[in-house]
Amino acid sequence: VLFVGRFELRKGIDVLLEAIPKAIKQCPNLKFRLVGPDPQNSYQKSFETKHTASILKKVLFLGEKTGEPLEEEYRNCDFLVAPSRYESFGLIFAEAMSFGKAVIGTRAGGIPEVVQDGETGILCPPDAPGILTDAIVQLASSASRREEMGREGRKSVINKFSLSNLIRETEKYYQNLVNRPQNGN
Repeated sequence: VLFVGRFELRKGIDVLLEAIPKAIKQCPNLKFRLVGPDPQNSYQKSFETKHTASILKKVLFLGEKTGEPLEEEYRNCDFLVAPSRYESFGLIFAEAMSFGKAVIGTRAGGIPEVVQDGETGILCPPDAPGILTDAIVQLASSASRREEMGREGRKSVINKFSLSNLIRETEKYYQNLVNRPQNGN
């Protein structure tokens, strides 16, 4: 299970770190790969002081990654989870979906514009570690559901965010502006 983002409250890292041990207890084979800057390793240190070695060996704090190393993380994960409290767009979801991965996010900011709940991923309320745990266990327990969501997610990203579609939508926007009736100004 992959997380990508800054380790800060806005990104919901605290919610994820609360859900992880509960999810591992229900699905002992789960492994989490957490990618992103964690200033002074404060979240990592706090997590390590609270949990046993059996949990800690299943949670890797990988630091910041970009470019090919980050793409490799997307390619190799089973699904992405990012319980943000706010995202203006939700680029990490589009990135994961472009690799054919199911995603778990929240109903916050622009995330529902990218993730279709039940089709390309699962949307949880923000600040709900119990519901997040259930969503993680649900995807971890069903490879076929992950694969189906991944296929739908990839199609969605191609349809919405491909260069040709962005050009077409931009042209349509400007054409609507040109054709809009003038109001005497």
